[in-house]
Amino acid sequence: MLGFGIDSRFIIWLAWWMGAISFLLIFISGLLILFLRTFYDQHQKNIKNQSSEWESILLNSFEFVPTELPVLTKRTTVSFLVLWNYLLESLQDEAKENLIIIAYLLKLDQWAATALRQRNVRQKLLAIQTLGLLGEKSIWDELETLTSDKNSTVSLAAIRSLIKIDKKKAISIFLPLIGKRKDWSFSMGGKILKEAGPEVISEPFVKQLRNSSNDDELVRLLRYLDLAYMQTTAPLIRELLQTSEDFKTIKFCLKAVTDPQDLELVRKLLKHEHWEVRTQAASALGRMGTDDDEKRLIHAAGDQEWWVRYRAAQALANLPSISEEKLEEIAKTHQNFFGSDMIYKVIGERKVAL
Repeated sequence: MLGFGIDSRFIIWLAWWMGAISFLLIFISGLLILFLRTFYDQHQKNIKNQSSEWESILLNSFEFVPTELPVLTKRTTVSFLVLWNYLLESLQDEAKENLIIIAYLLKLDQWAATALRQRNVRQKLLAIQTLGLLGEKSIWDELETLTSDKNSTVSLAAIRSLIKIDKKKAISIFLPLIGKRKDWSFSMGGKILKEAGPEVISEPFVKQLRNSSNDDELVRLLRYLDLAYMQTTAPLIRELLQTSEDFKTIKFCLKAVTDPQDLELVRKLLKHEHWEVRTQAASALGRMGTDDDEKRLIHAAGDQEWWVRYRAAQALANLPSISEEKLEEIAKTHQNFFGSDMIYKVIGERKVAL
């Protein structure tokens, strides 16, 4: 009994101390959370105040370069540059000059050149963008090296900055890589090509298409066909429509074809064995077809594939000779139930659109 009593008191004593320690830890944790929350709120308030100050300085710089500039620390440089980049991307060329002067006065070009070589991806991307907006030709070789970076975001950012520095020179680097970099975002690639402009990309683009080593590379390039001048790409499109046996190549050429000289080629491809080609051929006839294509499209509206029927029905409705009444008559008398149903669907969509 004596031993049992000692053991019980020990357990009670141990439980009391454990409870006291737990309470103390909870109390300390609460104080720590309160401190961190206060510190965070103050930090955010400082950033907000600094951002307001910087924004005022940068906005005023549209008219003149301020005589007093903010003192930037390592921590605040990133926040300042984010705002600086945002404004510079948003402005027309003539309004950028003073902002660029401010960047050099604050030695942001030196910060960016240093950050370019660091492992911090966020700062590296900011540095790449900054150097491009500054038009820093001195850093060209390092940016060109980054176009081969395994990180697709870094490599595309480097290309975009090179485009800002020298469009023609950068395009000769960019185009050969488009066909090889499967990890590159299609939308970002298109954005970069748009920024370069059709006057810069058209001829090099056609040359690169002709030099593509395989169908996969060719197809990845063909997705951007509509960004080049059609008078420059039309001969190559015609050649590929005549000679290519790769359905993806034909499909992307049909997406871009607009030359009336290619109308007979498009008509023939409306009977292609692959449904994706037939779909794009029907869409092309919707853009460039004539009244002579009425029977072809009526027949295609009864195709076994839904998308072919849909694009053919849309193309049929776009022909100059097709009125709303005639389209309804075609739907009513169509020999194929699915073709009739699809034409009625297009009629319904057109009514809703009106």
